[in-house]
Order: sequence, then structure tokens, then C-alpha cells
Amino acid sequence: MFITRFIILFVFISTFIACNRISNNNNCDSILIESDFNNFAFDPYGLDSVNIEGLFLKINLSYGGGCEPHYFELLSKHNISNDSIILKLSHEANNDGCFALLFGEFCYNISSLIIPQNSKQIFYEYEDSLINLNY
Repeated sequence: MFITRFIILFVFISTFIACNRISNNNNCDSILIESDFNNFAFDPYGLDSVNIEGLFLKINLSYGGGCEPHYFELLSKHNISNDSIILKLSHEANNDGCFALLFGEFCYNISSLIIPQNSKQIFYEYEDSLINLNY
């Protein structure tokens, strides 16, 4: 009986989360171009996936919280040393002390960075790593 209730609850929660995910590219946010990374909050989050689909950057992540609103913004800056573009996600958790595991799927329009004559490499900075985003 307990297992049946657990399975029903799991299916319900999975359906709810899936229905709240972004599925339309028209809902994609803009990026902040040439941002100073030092002026933004970088509260922790877990990166599940990051990739470029056409002219859009898709980020799937998880983070702890549930009591305060969280804000995410995609920042970019030009790395002069290797003529590349670095993208980084700012996360403002508002000192959320709750421990619920939350999931987010974010979409950003990066068409201003991907133009035919632009041969720059694009990297995503996460923690102490740079992830090469091939497009």
C-alpha cells in the first residue's frame, strides 16, 4: 500500500515539474552582454546540463531553497586572452534557508553572440571549470 502511494505521488510530482518546464523558445530570456561578474551574486546550484540549441542556450539545474524567491541571470564577457566569450549564470538565493530540492530549466537567446562571421569560442563557466559549448 505504501509503495503504491509513493508511486502515485512520484508520478504526480514528476508530471507537475515537467509541465512547468520551459518548452517554447519564445519564452527565452535575454543575456546581459559584457557584464562585470564581480557585481552579481553566485549562490550555489547544481548544473545538470548546459547546451546550445540553435540560437538558444538551455540550462538545466537544481538548487536548494523553497522559502524565498530565487533569481537567475545569464551574464557574458569577452575574454581577450583567447578571443572567446564566457557565459556565467548569476544566482541570487535571497538567503533562503530552506532545504527543498528545486529544479529549473532556463532558456536564453544568445543570437547576438552567434553570428555567421563570429568564429569565437563560447564557454560556460561553472564553479572552477570552463565548459566548451560547440555550436
